[in-house]
Amino acid sequence: MNKKSHKPTLLSIISSPLFLAVPVTLLIILFLPNPVSRYKVVLVDKHRAEKEKSRVTYCDLAGDSIDERIIQFHNVLKGTASIKVMTGKGYNYGQWNFPGHFKDGLYNSFACFDLNHDGYKEIYVFYHIDDSVFMGAFQPCPNEDYLFKKKFITTVWKRDNTCDYYTPSYKSADLNGDGIDELIVLFKAGYSRQPRFIFSYDLAHDVITKSPSSGAALSGMKITDLNNDHIPEIFVNTTTPENIPDNMGIPFSDYFSWFMGFDNNLRFLFQPVKRTGSPGVTRVIPLKGKTGKKFVAIISKDTATQKLAFTDSSFEITKEIDLTQLFNTKDVSFITVMNINGGDYLLFIVDNERFVLLDENFNITRKGESLPDIGFKFKEDINNDRNPEYIFLDEDRNLVIYDENLKNPVVVDVNLPAFSSFYESFGIKHNGRNQQNEIYVKTKDRVYYYSYLPDPWYYLKYPLWLGLYGFIVLILWFAQRLQQLNQRKKREVEEKLTTLQMKTIKNHMDPHFTFNVLNGLAGNIAKGNLDEAQIQIVRFGRLLQGLMKKRDTIYVTLDEELNFIRNYLELERLRFKENFEYTIDIDDNVNLMFQIPSMFIQILVENSLKHGLKRKPGVKKVLVSLREDKEKITVIVEDNGIGREAAKKSLFRTGSGLALLEDMIFLNSKLKGNEISFEYVDLFDNKGNPAGTRVIIEIKLESD
Repeated sequence: MNKKSHKPTLLSIISSPLFLAVPVTLLIILFLPNPVSRYKVVLVDKHRAEKEKSRVTYCDLAGDSIDERIIQFHNVLKGTASIKVMTGKGYNYGQWNFPGHFKDGLYNSFACFDLNHDGYKEIYVFYHIDDSVFMGAFQPCPNEDYLFKKKFITTVWKRDNTCDYYTPSYKSADLNGDGIDELIVLFKAGYSRQPRFIFSYDLAHDVITKSPSSGAALSGMKITDLNNDHIPEIFVNTTTPENIPDNMGIPFSDYFSWFMGFDNNLRFLFQPVKRTGSPGVTRVIPLKGKTGKKFVAIISKDTATQKLAFTDSSFEITKEIDLTQLFNTKDVSFITVMNINGGDYLLFIVDNERFVLLDENFNITRKGESLPDIGFKFKEDINNDRNPEYIFLDEDRNLVIYDENLKNPVVVDVNLPAFSSFYESFGIKHNGRNQQNEIYVKTKDRVYYYSYLPDPWYYLKYPLWLGLYGFIVLILWFAQRLQQLNQRKKREVEEKLTTLQMKTIKNHMDPHFTFNVLNGLAGNIAKGNLDEAQIQIVRFGRLLQGLMKKRDTIYVTLDEELNFIRNYLELERLRFKENFEYTIDIDDNVNLMFQIPSMFIQILVENSLKHGLKRKPGVKKVLVSLREDKEKITVIVEDNGIGREAAKKSLFRTGSGLALLEDMIFLNSKLKGNEISFEYVDLFDNKGNPAGTRVIIEIKLESD
């Protein structure tokens, strides 16, 4: 007994549903979303900037958690430094003008604070006239009042005939314990060297207090209360632009960076401590440990080393470490502070490869991967989940957003050409407590708004892909199993249609019709109407030719069917003479190449003549019209005959035409799938007498 081999052949493997589903699934996956992050960024709005050369900032001025739009610009027509305030939806609050000029640069020339705690923020504006810097203030909400327009701050050395100063940092704190905050501003001269100080403005008493001016290049400030005595301390960051050497006699040269702090009266807390040479930078970061103890981290970086030190309310450095040795690399960049389980950590990027967290005891925690060449900008709760997101700017000047765990980066593809320009800015627009915040990006002449949202495809893609593969396998398996059954059913339907075809041809060779044509032909010849007899012969020949042609096909085009009907009706017209009229009306948009069952319309036309018009006295009329829209082709066959009720009484009514028609419709739906329906409508004249019959046929088109 020979054993049959069951080893699958290559063909059976390739034709297997498990194999065929793989390329199909992969092809579909190419067109499906494939997010690599849990989040996505969506552009939700954009518009032209109200002022092309302007800076845009959003701030909640009315205390309703909805940000107003604040626009800083030079008013060329009035020659003023101007601030325009609008609602988040673009309605105008008003415009406030100050008699001077804003300082061009990377920083806003205004700050928004609610110093008097009345629930509405004031806007404090800094501008210059010649070599003098002034401060103005106004409150947009609720009364749109100027608080003051021109309060003198200081004079500044001029460079290249320009007032050379910056106000890079603004804070507020209650320095004197009266329950009302003071505005604290860092004032920085550039190449003009002087003055460099911080000052506070006491709104309640209208008093300005200044720190001693020094050579130290101040670049930022932080406020904390280290000893919990409710009296804040102020610490500043310093850099080394090398504009003030020691021989100028100005204390604390900017050839060095310094650890420097001030008390609530803006006097030095301690003798400033030299930290680095040039080029270098010293940053001061207030922190709180897991136990609740407050302290300050001091990060000092120059070309050789980067050191991290800690101090407490004694302002003495208690511990210090060289970060270049700790991480075994010089490429260490401080980013920001992260709070985890109630304790603050310092966040660094090391070697542009990884995020690293460092606690107060120099313990290292790795948090995730970073993108190369990115610079930290700020952190903010963008999506209202009570966790901050971290916003960076990459080397292509696109924003990169990380979630609270420093993972799932999302790129906001803004590609700003000159983000260092005075007119470029970005930040967060708050839309209310229960509304999605938006990221705004201001270019020179446009403002873009983006939403930062969870991407459901991130979690759904893998089960979706697996389910898609299984679904395709199932479909292919059923397709293969049903293929033979469908082919067998199709052969059966074709056999039935072939039988129906023969019946249809036999029905069309109605002996009465043929006799009538030949009788009319003989009569014309006998009367000498040879031209008309010739036309009848040609028409009858075409009719027979069309009939023989249709013998071998089930489907014909509308054009072929209409030509056949036209020959048929023309023969009837020759027979009835002036007592018969017909009209074939076809819309221009009808696709005459569309295929229908052979003789489908002809049966209805023939029924109109046999049953509706045969016994009608007077002029007999037949209308055939075709219309087409996106969903169907509509065919109307209408006559002005005796009506269906009278026709039912005819002794010659067999109903064979309608039976063939119904069989055609049924078998057509089996073979081609498109639906065909027809409806009879009885027509009546104004007196209610039968006036004919209308048949409406609707052939549904296949959808694209």
